[in-house]
This record gives sequence, structure tokens and C-alpha cells, in this order.
Amino acid sequence: MPKQTFFNLPEHKREHVTRCAVSEFARQGYKQASISRIVADAGIAKGSFYQYFEDKDDLFMHIVLTEIGSIKQTAFEEGRDQLAQMNLSQFLRHIAKAQLEAFREQPELFSISLDLLRMAPSEPVYEKLMQTVEGAYNTFFLPIIQHEIDKGRINAKVNARMLNYMLMSINQYQLSLFNSGEASDYGEEAVDALMDDLDFILSSGIYNQ
Repeated sequence: MPKQTFFNLPEHKREHVTRCAVSEFARQGYKQASISRIVADAGIAKGSFYQYFEDKDDLFMHIVLTEIGSIKQTAFEEGRDQLAQMNLSQFLRHIAKAQLEAFREQPELFSISLDLLRMAPSEPVYEKLMQTVEGAYNTFFLPIIQHEIDKGRINAKVNARMLNYMLMSINQYQLSLFNSGEASDYGEEAVDALMDDLDFILSSGIYNQ
């Protein structure tokens, strides 16, 4: 993550450096992204960059965790305020549509998300990211799952942690659909179809009775 010297910068300068980095990663992808181009676009010395970040991995992780991570977190926080009016399926649908709208407004972040999806799990920066977000990944949906269990809408025998992992994987599946071309015009109808399929699995199970 960024060094304290980065956070000491005026907000507008931090945002400018971040925007230049986002554009570079979106255009070139992580592997081909160049620190030299980023600092040139940002109008800062290369030495200054290394006062702000350790290396390219550090900068990429900052963007993924703060810029992209905030999209899902914001959708979650907004949905949580409406839990009394929504069940789990409705909550998941809300998050999926909120993310879709956010990515439409910020297509560069969507490009970076797809680039991350294509990374091999053995890629060092990918491993670093997974280690950093492990705690949040393991617990992200647990509050809503427990809420549904307490309300009697989810069977109390359900393994909440396992269900959390399953639901977290839906976001990866959603991105993979777009990336594979199976949903070339990915919009709200595609989100609804995906959530309908998920709702069927959750409500009906996978085995014939």
C-alpha cells in the first residue's frame, strides 16, 4: 500500500496520480503498464513515485483495493440499510446491479477488473492481493447470511462460511461472462438472468426430489 508520503500529498494531487495510473493499467494491462508513462502523464519525477509507492505491484494493489474495492463495498453498505425490506436474493441482485452501474460510469476500472480476472493465481501481485483481502473475503456476506438465518429465511443448518465463499464467487462468474463474450451486451437484463439462475439454485437446490 502507499507510503505515508503519498497520503501527505494534497488530495487533488493524490487523485491526479491515481487517475493517471488507472488510465495506464486500463489501457495496457498490469504486465505492460509502465511506471515511466504514469509519472510522465502525472507530471512527477520518477524518484517521487518511489517515495509514494514501493513498486508497480504496490500501486496496482492500491487501485484494486481502494478504487475497485470501494465499488462493491459501497453497494454493500447501501443495500445493508435496506435489509428489512430485502431477502438474500434481492440483496445480491442489488449489489450486482449497483456494480454494473458503477462500472458503466467508470469503464477503466472495469477493464482493470477484467485484467485481474485473467491473471494466473500464481502471479505474485495476485497472491499479494489475495493475502491482503483474505479477511474481508472470508466474511463479506456473513452479516446478511446471519440476518437471514435469524429471520428463519435460511435453514439454520446451512454452513454460513461456505455459503459466503459461494456467493463471493458469483462476482467472478459475472465478470467471466462478460470477458468470454457470452454476454456481449451486458446490462440489467443479463444481471437479472444471472440472479434468477442463482435464486433458483438457492431456493430449489440442485437435486431432484
